[in-house]
Amino acid sequence: MMHLIKNEWRKLTLKRSFIVYLITIVALLTFVAFMTQLTNDLDTPVQNQEGEIVESESLPKNTPIYGHNQEGKPFTTVDSTIDYLNEQKENFAENEDALKQINTQLDYFEAYQKADVTPITKGNGTVSLGAFFSSIGDMSMIVNFLAVIAASIIMAAEFGDGTIKLLLTRPYKRSQILLSKYMTVILLSVLLTAFTLVATLIVGAIFFPIQSLMLPGQVSLGATPALISAFQLAGTNLLAMLTYVTISLMISSIFRSQAMAVGLGVGMIFSGSLVNMFIADMIPKYPILKWTIFNLLDINNFATNNPIAGDLSFVQVAIGLLVYIIIIYLVTNFIFKKRDVALT
Repeated sequence: MMHLIKNEWRKLTLKRSFIVYLITIVALLTFVAFMTQLTNDLDTPVQNQEGEIVESESLPKNTPIYGHNQEGKPFTTVDSTIDYLNEQKENFAENEDALKQINTQLDYFEAYQKADVTPITKGNGTVSLGAFFSSIGDMSMIVNFLAVIAASIIMAAEFGDGTIKLLLTRPYKRSQILLSKYMTVILLSVLLTAFTLVATLIVGAIFFPIQSLMLPGQVSLGATPALISAFQLAGTNLLAMLTYVTISLMISSIFRSQAMAVGLGVGMIFSGSLVNMFIADMIPKYPILKWTIFNLLDINNFATNNPIAGDLSFVQVAIGLLVYIIIIYLVTNFIFKKRDVALT
């Protein structure tokens, strides 16, 4: 079995496409970092109470801005921001959602106040390495896309090239052959995730000012250190990625079509948000819909401090996705063992 996995891994990593995957991740990270730096390299305008920009009061790009009061005037110190947020807590004491958001912001600024460090924000003309790293350079969707392509190729190519018949003549069961390919795709998913973390850290250090990764990375994540935020996002996205590649492997095995497997896999990635908009509206009336795979694939929300429709916990979502993965794989295995490949 290990020999099969090693052979599949060798075939996958020796292809040009494998190097292309890694280059694509680095290239896109560099592009995102460059554009982030470019769009933030501007003076920050100040608005009056009517929302009109006061050109004469525009602040230089190296002036930190941590928020604005009701008149549109910016806060340029951590202490003034904390004071304002504490005032807002009293004003929104009856609004649970607003109070939660205010407390999250307070946690962020109080962490920096305690460390006696000035947060680097867009108001300083850029973002910090921590902010870029904690979001993994917004690369989650792209990494999932690359993993789906690999999962689609690894089985469909055997049918397309006619090598599936030669593969099945080897002294291995069909279930072992399928499992070896699946384990290879899982290993690739883990590798792409780890590579993205390292590449994000390196690219971020080149483009952005460095602050301790044990300080918070984003206001929306409260006091969670940037390092922890990055690994949380990588972990939740890895579970979603494994779901996507399992589906792609099933489609390529059943329909023998790489194009169909890639198309449906990518379609799920890019259409998930749109589908979830409808599901979220229907869940109050039909609670069972909270267990649909599209809703569970929003697991990254736990790493970005956003709720999942249906008020599911992380454990519930993780178990739900694992159940889907197991069921999909078992169906794939059953069909592959029964498949007649004589005409391929």
